[in-house]
Amino acid sequence: MGRAALALWALAAAAAVCAPGAAAGGPADAKWKAITDHINRALGVYKPCVKENCSCHQSVWKQDLAPFRGGISKETISDVVSRKLGTHYQIIKNKLYREHDCMFPARCSGVEHFIHGIINRLPDMEMVINVRDYPQVPKWMKPIIPVFSFSKTAEYNDIMYPAWTFWEGGPAVWPIYPTGLGRWDLMREDLRRYVLEMSVLGRGLMENKNHSECHTALSRIKATLTSRTKGLIAIIFSGTRDDLEYINSWKGKGKPSLGLLSLELYAVEKPGVIPKKQETSSERDPLILLSRENPELVDAEYTKNQAWKSEKDTLGKPPAKEIPLVDHCKYKYLFNFRGVAASFRLKHLFLCGSLVFHVGEEWLEFFYQQLKPWVHYIPVKSDLSDVRELLQFAKENDNIAQEIAERGRQFITEHLQMEDVSCYWEHLLSEYSQTLTYKVKRRKNYSEIPSERLKTEL
Repeated sequence: MGRAALALWALAAAAAVCAPGAAAGGPADAKWKAITDHINRALGVYKPCVKENCSCHQSVWKQDLAPFRGGISKETISDVVSRKLGTHYQIIKNKLYREHDCMFPARCSGVEHFIHGIINRLPDMEMVINVRDYPQVPKWMKPIIPVFSFSKTAEYNDIMYPAWTFWEGGPAVWPIYPTGLGRWDLMREDLRRYVLEMSVLGRGLMENKNHSECHTALSRIKATLTSRTKGLIAIIFSGTRDDLEYINSWKGKGKPSLGLLSLELYAVEKPGVIPKKQETSSERDPLILLSRENPELVDAEYTKNQAWKSEKDTLGKPPAKEIPLVDHCKYKYLFNFRGVAASFRLKHLFLCGSLVFHVGEEWLEFFYQQLKPWVHYIPVKSDLSDVRELLQFAKENDNIAQEIAERGRQFITEHLQMEDVSCYWEHLLSEYSQTLTYKVKRRKNYSEIPSERLKTEL
């Protein structure tokens, strides 16, 4: 791993001063042959994406638009609009128009941000964009109708688009993220700055710089961060070279925090894995129950969401305290579960550089298809029947786990930048416009949606 990748381990690890433990698991033996065979086969056929004109994800929009290559008529669009399956948008002469109603205004605003960013390069068109959580076009529906949705399974014909959450629109996680996780580009930049400064600070500490210089470096780190990530900062100002090398490594992840100076961060966490999600799907129950049965293996609890009414909703125990997403990066293994549809959290987990256990393969976002099981993450069955075995494999094959984690981090870092999101939107809408068989005319009762710049000026 490179220096930046190694520094990422210090990103949210509470900088523990503890001696290195036992060596990582040695080469996988016959006990793990079935799993290592999965990994070797996956790596054998894997072809890394080429970062050129966002071509990494182009197979998705090509596949989603394939049913409409025969053309989309004006009557078809009118039918979709009348069914209220989403919000009706029109692009005419590089201006954006929309029907008055939008079920979730912040979500529509997130969608509109990306359209405005490319609108001067788009032809006239109209489309229905679903900002609900659930897709709208099951495969049994005939004839197939065009509806854009952020997530779907193989049982739906919706056209996937990059979710509004890359810009704004939630989901809210009270009380720590009342308006959602925030802009993807800012989160990435915060992490990049922090990693850079931590790398500089780490070198200074390892060269036995004095405490005042360390405090100065730490102040510089804090000044570069937004309020979302200031809670990450926890650093020690004493320790040996071995201590610091250990902290700044894979092996230091998920260890108890001992002898540290913690700033704006609770200090001690158990090692292991952590989903700590609000309950929207009972698929998470087995992991919660496993945590109660074997707390040294798993640290998993339910928090309270807006629908919480009693401890029955959190499997008979009080809801856990919410943990900022960035604090999840202290854990070596992170679980991703779906909610109503695909989880917005997945892309953030990879930035931690932790090993991601992705539960279930059904629900997709536009970038999921290039994330490969056993290459970028560990796949887990939806019923969690294999979770014990997979966790034990990761613990006993630490080097393999680290390699998978690093490939996942690298993929998201390189192929899910904001320009990739905008590029996908542009290709998707440009290709979609070519399926319309008629000249789009503005509906007189639709208002123009100004860009953020024009809104500010007004």
